[in-house]
Amino acid sequence: VGEFLYRNEPLLEVNLPSLGSKYIHDDEDRAKEMRTTFMDELSRQKKSFLKAFPMNDFQYQVLVNVLVLMGNYCSKFSRHDALKIAWLKLKEAGVCITDKTCSSYLYVFTSASSVLSASASTYPSMFSDIFNDIRNEE
Repeated sequence: VGEFLYRNEPLLEVNLPSLGSKYIHDDEDRAKEMRTTFMDELSRQKKSFLKAFPMNDFQYQVLVNVLVLMGNYCSKFSRHDALKIAWLKLKEAGVCITDKTCSSYLYVFTSASSVLSASASTYPSMFSDIFNDIRNEE
């Protein structure tokens, strides 16, 4: 886990094309299709990650927990650059984040939007939209 977290370069390409798409709330069928597509992409990304960087379920959960804690820490102390790296690693590992984690990441990214040079497609806003809609369906 530490080896992945300390890598300067990505281990594999992030393939989440839906993350850069505009999420549509108004068309229920289209929104559901987008959520399904995105979750499939996220699942494939996770499988690709685990194939390229083998780890067991416990190790993967440790990785997720570290990135969640990093998000909370960065949110509390406004560590924008560190959080940008953590966000890239979340996407690379195909991590499905919770609403609370997403809120922490969004808080830092939106409060530092002028500081960060990342494009809108790298922000976790689509995660937030999708997971809020999924919870509303349940």
